[in-house]
Amino acid sequence: MSPRVYCCLLICLLCCCGTRTQPVPQSQRPGPSRVTAGKPREIGELSQRATRIVREIAELRGWDPSLDVTLETAGNSRLEAAILADEESQIDPAARQAEIELLVSFGFVPENFDFERDVTQRFSRDLQGLYSFTWRRILLAASRDYKTVESTLRHELVHAFQDKYYNVGAKVRWREDQGDRIAAIHSLAEGEAICVARQLEDPLHRGCLDTSSDDFEYRTLGEGLQSLPPAIRYALLCPYVDGTRSVQHLLRQGGWQAVDYAWRGNLNSTRELLHPGQSSLATMLAIEAPSTATALASCHLEYLDVLGEQGLSSMLFDHVDPGIATQLAASLISDRAGVWRCGGSYAVAWRMQLTLPKHASRVASVISASLTPPLSPLPKSPTCGQNRNGVTSLLVLGRDIAITSVHQCIGENSQNPTVSCEEAENWAKRLIGL
Repeated sequence: MSPRVYCCLLICLLCCCGTRTQPVPQSQRPGPSRVTAGKPREIGELSQRATRIVREIAELRGWDPSLDVTLETAGNSRLEAAILADEESQIDPAARQAEIELLVSFGFVPENFDFERDVTQRFSRDLQGLYSFTWRRILLAASRDYKTVESTLRHELVHAFQDKYYNVGAKVRWREDQGDRIAAIHSLAEGEAICVARQLEDPLHRGCLDTSSDDFEYRTLGEGLQSLPPAIRYALLCPYVDGTRSVQHLLRQGGWQAVDYAWRGNLNSTRELLHPGQSSLATMLAIEAPSTATALASCHLEYLDVLGEQGLSSMLFDHVDPGIATQLAASLISDRAGVWRCGGSYAVAWRMQLTLPKHASRVASVISASLTPPLSPLPKSPTCGQNRNGVTSLLVLGRDIAITSVHQCIGENSQNPTVSCEEAENWAKRLIGL
């Protein structure tokens, strides 16, 4: 898997792990650990390394060492094509665009944000390698640092094993209301790959039980991400950091058998991942389209999802101290977001319920400050703001938050009139039940 933005809000949208495994006819399947597209000597060396590492991983995890995966050396354009192939098979284009509109609506990415330009092309230049679920092959960068080949192969071969044993590619394909569950599964996959690689590299075989390297992924991945919007940057880091800590906890509780049990269990949310022993008992929050009484054209639902604790924390990290962001996100009981296409406009709603009113007020304050222009300071509620593209309203009632936004589609000159603040506020009130 490529170290990219998989999770959280974008969770499914932004990662090669979040893809559908495409069936390959038996006649077209490569032999185990087959290496292509390289010089003969290089191919031989990679094949030998891969065969040895496959045996090491299988012995550590108790897996059958037979693995049907192709290894390929690839340039930037080929790596980018693999990333895009996974993304295109993972989520419908309309849902992908709606997800970006949600981020734009609440100020978490700029209006001119372009996923392919700002993320895919950027990371294809820096990747050492990735496992593509769609192609069922590992691509190693032709310009890679040969000192990192062993580490890259260990990590990506674990993902190939996960695809074989747990059908991870299918598990993380985007579906309505499943984003938080997908983020949890993706985090588990990344955490296991990191901990397996660490243990194989550690002469003492401590791996993730060596706490001196707890923040290794955060420090390493964070070095090249400063140009990205903060919500995207933290969303990228979450699966690696949270997943490693989760697998570390499992290893302390019961070794690799505990990790196997987690895969066979029913991991439904990042709350369960981040707080072992806690279940997600919250009911699904109701959410609805804008009223037909507004000036909008007929609306069509294009995106409906649960962002979850990990998603909320990604949006808070850049605005408050990380410890406070973590505490606030942990207070989330339930949330749900929806995006509707209404002619030349998008209508976006996000509803949250937190454990205490003070938590809801703090989260709402952070979100209102992220908008352009910022909304009126809370506790005034509802509060509403307008810009050249549309209107956004935020309502806090006790421990409940409702945010609504209607804006013109990015890149379009809509003739539909923008709804008023009053209409956006009434929509927010209906979401909470007023």
